[in-house]
Amino acid sequence: MEVDLIVRRKNRKVITVTPTSTMIDAAKVLTENRIGLLMVVGDEGKFVGVLSERDIVKAVAGGADLIHGMTVDEVAVKKVVACRPQTTVADVFRTMSTRGFRHMPVIHEGKVVGVVSLTDVLLSMAQEPGAYEEAMQEAAT
Repeated sequence: MEVDLIVRRKNRKVITVTPTSTMIDAAKVLTENRIGLLMVVGDEGKFVGVLSERDIVKAVAGGADLIHGMTVDEVAVKKVVACRPQTTVADVFRTMSTRGFRHMPVIHEGKVVGVVSLTDVLLSMAQEPGAYEEAMQEAAT
């Protein structure tokens, strides 16, 4: 099974911010949408990174007063492991479990087409007979 199936099933709009968005605005977007990760997109919607709740907490811990002047570009993670729509769910699970990720962007032609969570992946594998067991064995090796 490919990740594209999860993205299509979820049928959710990807929530994004731009690199020039303020950290305060980004925190509001996270809160309003009840999510833990934002996709950062630049010109023409090109994927440039991610901003998580953890990233914001780290920025605040570095000096709460400073966050008011910060932009997303200053804090966002730009070297991001992502997958393509045709990546298998087992491969995504393996990457997420070994690297400790809770979310993974799905990128097609430089643009974010979706985001899958570890929960999405586990639920998908649970629906496919033998997929979970096979992925767990592969992740252990």
